[in-house]
Amino acid sequence: MYSKSYGGRKWALLDISLAFIYPTPCIATGLTRILDSTTEKNEVGRSFVTWVEHVEVDNHGVHHLYKDIVSSCQGFGATRWIYSLDRQCQRLASSMEINAAIGVITNQKGKAGMLKLAERMVSMYFNGVSASNNTGWAKLLGSGIDDVKIATRSNVDEPGRPLGVLLCATHCLWLPIESRKLFDFFRDENNRNNWDVLCKTGFVQKIAHIENGRDSENSVYLLRVNAGDGSLSNTVILQENSIDATGSFVVYAPMDTTKAYNILDGGDPQFTAFLPSGFAIFPNGPNRSLLTISFQIQLHKIPTAKFSDDSIDEIKNLIADSLENIKTAVMEEVGQSSGD
Repeated sequence: MYSKSYGGRKWALLDISLAFIYPTPCIATGLTRILDSTTEKNEVGRSFVTWVEHVEVDNHGVHHLYKDIVSSCQGFGATRWIYSLDRQCQRLASSMEINAAIGVITNQKGKAGMLKLAERMVSMYFNGVSASNNTGWAKLLGSGIDDVKIATRSNVDEPGRPLGVLLCATHCLWLPIESRKLFDFFRDENNRNNWDVLCKTGFVQKIAHIENGRDSENSVYLLRVNAGDGSLSNTVILQENSIDATGSFVVYAPMDTTKAYNILDGGDPQFTAFLPSGFAIFPNGPNRSLLTISFQIQLHKIPTAKFSDDSIDEIKNLIADSLENIKTAVMEEVGQSSGD
């Protein structure tokens, strides 16, 4: 990374990939990237950013699901980076606002703790979805499910995740549904009993709401799971919803109620352990979306535990059933309205 200041009010940054000098194995693409970004501060405390991407991609090994995204420059263009930068700026601005929360969050420390927890949750989610070999996840060979990536990791002492053997399953598919409708479906807590196994026999109540963007859809929720008989369970769900012109995601993680309320009272969220799941949605055309579904579960509480072929088959069946339930719910609830 190279940076240079021009007159104290304008900065230029240049980032050149060294992949052509130090090549590394890549599953889908070979990427050479040159980033040219200029930032100019104006008199009202805002910045004007110009972002230029020069990218060379070998798309011969790209999976057929992603061909359109790569060939249209949506996957590696500067637009995506600009919107990501803008969303991060909105998050930072939201964290500094006073009393920008609704529900059981009654103090600024509680709000800040929930936003930090949500940011870590989203980072952990995309860490699991990523195809990189440097995320700590090891692909489970012989998973046998078409187009589903199954990976495991053993957590011995890493804070922020449950101890034991953890599993991450990821699946991508194209759906003939407009991306905004998919986003609205997944972020609405009233739809969770259509696809979330935690809520099949009960209902979900939103108990906290923090807006972390200019649009109200960009928000962090805290949801309470109520049993079918009206009694309260010991589980709450942290959820972040994020959308811009290039895509959207809904990421969530079940949490112990006591730990969640400790954070709301100002406790430290840094070492709260959870496993995030969720959905990433990429638009491609007026009525077509690429949906990535990913969830993480704890297979065993002992990090050195081994699982048999029978347990792997059980995991495969669970994943297949869960994915089918989600796809069915989406097509029934959203697909019908798309066709009206």
